[in-house]
Amino acid sequence: MNEFYKTRDVMKRLGVSRWTLIRMVKNGGFPRPMEFNKRSRRWPIAEIDAWLQGRAMEREVCQ
Repeated sequence: MNEFYKTRDVMKRLGVSRWTLIRMVKNGGFPRPMEFNKRSRRWPIAEIDAWLQGRAMEREVCQ
């Protein structure tokens, strides 16, 4: 079974506000959450970790 981050967990992990997280998703630069109902959104931990790892690799290539 997949494990999921709640919105506040993703915000804390990235160090961003709720509105910044929403903008990141809308701009297509961040994985979309899974919606379990209208008020419950969760991000698969594996997707967030992969996104963060990809960002780290981009930084290494640019240096």
